[in-house]
Amino acid sequence: MIYIKDKDDTTVVPNKKKFQIPYDKEETIELARDYFRNNPEIRDEAIEVMDLDTMERKCWLCWKTNINTDIPDRMLNMVNAYVNELWDYQYYDDRMDFDILERAEVFLFDTIEEYTYAIAKILLAYFPDKYIFFKDKRALWFFEESDHFKVIDSEADLFNHYYFILQKSIMSVRSEVLQFGSDARDPLNYVTKKYASTEIIIGLYWLTDEMNFGDKNPEKTFFLIKSPLTVMGLSDLIRWTLYRVKVAEDHRRGKIIPIVDMSVEGDNNQFNGGDGTNAWTMFFEQLTDIPIAEVYQSKNVIRGADQLFMANPYIKEESMFPDHAALFRKYLRFNEKTQNYVDALYDKVIPKDKKRILGVIGRGTDYNLDLANLLVNKPSDPEAFLKRVEQVVQEGDYDCVFLATEDANVFKQFMDSSLASKIVYVDQERIDYNDKENSSRFLIEIYNEQKRDGYQATVQYLGIIHILSKCTSMIASVDCGAYHIAMGLNDHRYEYTEVYMKKDER
Repeated sequence: MIYIKDKDDTTVVPNKKKFQIPYDKEETIELARDYFRNNPEIRDEAIEVMDLDTMERKCWLCWKTNINTDIPDRMLNMVNAYVNELWDYQYYDDRMDFDILERAEVFLFDTIEEYTYAIAKILLAYFPDKYIFFKDKRALWFFEESDHFKVIDSEADLFNHYYFILQKSIMSVRSEVLQFGSDARDPLNYVTKKYASTEIIIGLYWLTDEMNFGDKNPEKTFFLIKSPLTVMGLSDLIRWTLYRVKVAEDHRRGKIIPIVDMSVEGDNNQFNGGDGTNAWTMFFEQLTDIPIAEVYQSKNVIRGADQLFMANPYIKEESMFPDHAALFRKYLRFNEKTQNYVDALYDKVIPKDKKRILGVIGRGTDYNLDLANLLVNKPSDPEAFLKRVEQVVQEGDYDCVFLATEDANVFKQFMDSSLASKIVYVDQERIDYNDKENSSRFLIEIYNEQKRDGYQATVQYLGIIHILSKCTSMIASVDCGAYHIAMGLNDHRYEYTEVYMKKDER
């Protein structure tokens, strides 16, 4: 993202090449974008913008990456924060997805920068009847005021001078790159139409990265979901893949064919170790009968992951307001090998004479790390969680407890309790986070060091989730991935569910 700094800003670091850009309403931002793209070594430096009429400096233009860099690298790796800096978008591209702009009649921008500039240009070109307000006088460097384009000092001006606007739907646009804090995950932002400029740009251009791999299937358009998985876990693989599938189908109304190819060679993920195997079809059915090899020989293929998909507003909304049951019912199918495995594991673990089974997810391990709690909720302590489970077992008259946990301490707490005689479980490796060597590490880091068999570990995890989804009821120590996947697979059949987190302890 290119942003403006005032001409007298003393924090600016001028570029060593002394490159300057002439001030021009139409070309200044584009010239700066081209220069930052072609000269990555100066992206931490500023470009001077000169007013050719006065031969004086007008401002500085600076660049920053499309992701919040204040978060530790370990955490960025955890969320698979793959960055695309969007160098090549065009203002007049009929392949854009205008849904995001059609949601409001009035747009209120905080600041003029590269993306708010682009959004305003697109609104003026494609939606001239909509109203644009900037709380930044520098917007007039690039646009002329008109009945539909105004600069204001504050929101109070809307009330005092443009009262009729308040009767229309308003979208607030903040100048912000991809964030990961709690504010960025607030669902109310999307209900009240509060978006980051990065999100709107991604929402506009996410279906424009079209490739021509050959001459096959000229009448079809494929949506290719392919991206590095890095340290992404099973739940994220399932959910973020299917969010993209659903949004693509919804926004192209069935005129696009999603296909998943998670075979990025050298991507050292937990499923295939980076050997180039499609991590999706290792466990699940492909979403189309058309072979992946044929897709790579087809005429119209949209790359659906070379964007900042976690900043895509449509995909973020799916993640904020998911209906996993409907999503899985439509798109998620175990392949034959996986289905056979999970069915056999269920028969092995669950006694045939047990009818009322409580599924218990004791998520501990790295969910207790302070670094992880930047993004996820903290689980209840093992003692408090056990006490709550004992209450639920008694109240619900369950004759069996299926315990799912990778945490050795949670497992011990339960097996030393009065519930031990009712508990069944899968014999799996469990990690002791009281061990000093493990206490500050993410689970995936421990597993990578152990060089586990990625396929066997994942299919076993799927088997555990499958068993959870077949239980009468379920309780979890936090709203983790296993909980969400089991809920979706269960398809609203649970008699009772509960998430009992740290904040719920009494």
